[in-house]
Amino acid sequence: MIKKLAASELLNRLARQPTVEFAAEVGPTFADVVGFHVYADLKLNLPLAAAGDGQNANKYLTILENYAAIGDVCVLQVGGRLVEVQGERLHFVLPSQRADETAVRGLLRFSITLTQAVYRKIKPIAGDHWNGFAMAADHGRAIIVVTGRDSDDSAISLGNPANTPAKRLAREPAVQSGHLAIPTRIVERSQMLCSENPAGSTKKWTELNVNEPATYLLPVVDKTLLNRIEEAAGTIIANAGQRDRRIIGFATADYFGDTDRATVRDPVEVQGFCLRADLDGFTREVERAFGANDERAIMALVQRFIAIMDIPNHFAKRAQRPIISLPWAGDCATQLVLLKRGETYDSARRFLPPNASLIWNECSQDGDQSTRAIREAMGTTNWAIGVAGGDGDEGSFGRLLVANIRTSGRQFLIAAGWGVRRSLDAQQARHVNANDTVLHLVDCRALHPDYSDAFGAVPEISIFRRATLEALKKARLKQINSAGKQSPQIMPQIRAAVIPAARPFCDDR
Repeated sequence: MIKKLAASELLNRLARQPTVEFAAEVGPTFADVVGFHVYADLKLNLPLAAAGDGQNANKYLTILENYAAIGDVCVLQVGGRLVEVQGERLHFVLPSQRADETAVRGLLRFSITLTQAVYRKIKPIAGDHWNGFAMAADHGRAIIVVTGRDSDDSAISLGNPANTPAKRLAREPAVQSGHLAIPTRIVERSQMLCSENPAGSTKKWTELNVNEPATYLLPVVDKTLLNRIEEAAGTIIANAGQRDRRIIGFATADYFGDTDRATVRDPVEVQGFCLRADLDGFTREVERAFGANDERAIMALVQRFIAIMDIPNHFAKRAQRPIISLPWAGDCATQLVLLKRGETYDSARRFLPPNASLIWNECSQDGDQSTRAIREAMGTTNWAIGVAGGDGDEGSFGRLLVANIRTSGRQFLIAAGWGVRRSLDAQQARHVNANDTVLHLVDCRALHPDYSDAFGAVPEISIFRRATLEALKKARLKQINSAGKQSPQIMPQIRAAVIPAARPFCDDR
């Protein structure tokens, strides 16, 4: 039974106890929350983020845990909540019924404090691997859902204000380091901001320097708050430095069913591909329900989404290989699709990225009776998918680190590596539509020609290639047909000897 809570009750529970315990206590719950959704994006260079060696991997995970803990302390000080930890990206909610002068000033107070704390405490640790820090925010109404599934300690947010800031951070031109991007319509509601950002701008987003605030922003600079956060950050970093760390080598199968064992102290290293699947169209349905002010429609949407959240279980069964499901980020699912025992990465990358996308889509489109509820819940929505693994030059040959990031009483399962970042970039790239699968150029080049031929250019973005779902289905059918044929080869001095044609790698279903 799904239960609706008041926004204040749900947010207070998030501050007091882990969502997994919360969900076990009262079951799946949701709240209708109005406020600012704020995303913070820490950028670290690939030699660190790809975690190709033990020293860098330990450093990377330590930075992420310190960063999340600092963000958690900071947002609690201003009455907000940390709802999602997505590696280098944090998602906060600051409740406020209106985006008026007081609320905008509260947003700026938080953004300035967090940005300056990150620059002062995280940047020195990152050193040469620092590549900037930016934020984006939007205001409005969204649904926050807590299910506690599969040790998922995220609170999932559905709605435009929870969606648009994340997409802004993924788009070019990138938000400048040290800046906060907010919709210009919100800027125009603040007398303080309008004094330096005149109304009538044609830009959809306005960027404000929150690391080195201009004179007109000084009224919202809170030095006392910054001192408290810096003091707390110093304690967090000192405690992290006292831990002994090791990396568990490529994990055995038992780790995949017990990801609680993967910690920043003892992270797990795996090899494979990161698949990100974004539910295109669901946010629009949430907005329509809000626009109609239809409580029954909102409840129905929450019920549908919880049904859709069963897809990872079916995906793992159909893929017939180790899968690690990361917490949902809004209506975006993330799966680590790993190698089978005895399988090589070189052979897997010729067929697995497009086949993984096809299997995911089949769970919600062409499945059997077991996935009927998912197909009905999907309605007219479809998936936009990004898959990434990398090679020895661009990534680290599919190597990924898995660990639980811990904050004040909560934990968030994350993965680190080139494939994690690039799959997000691919799925959120401009011009990517529903039923598209997007690969990085280095992964596309490694595909069998039948599959690589299905991928075409993405307008304005040279590093990605895109294929429609229909094109991938045709490519797979071509592979199946060719795999069933044998090409007789007459060997010298061997009469009528037949060597079977090589059977390409594919997932048996």
